[in-house]
Amino acid sequence: MTDEVKEQQELDAMLKQQGELNAKIDAKLKATRVAALEKVRAACKNYKITASELKNALFVKRAANVDKTVTPRKSKTESS
Repeated sequence: MTDEVKEQQELDAMLKQQGELNAKIDAKLKATRVAALEKVRAACKNYKITASELKNALFVKRAANVDKTVTPRKSKTESS
């Protein structure tokens, strides 16, 4: 029983550390995101890039036939 209790305590401690680490990671991502957005805004201002140009540069165009369903071809079989 003591081994199970000890293992559970270790697991609880590790989960607590994981939660703390995830919180630190989230905070760092938010901080770096703000800095990255400031760089993008400055670059757009310096190069006179409009919001429409930026949107079009980031927009991924779909292929025209994405919505069409494709039926597989029948395989050729040897006739006896």
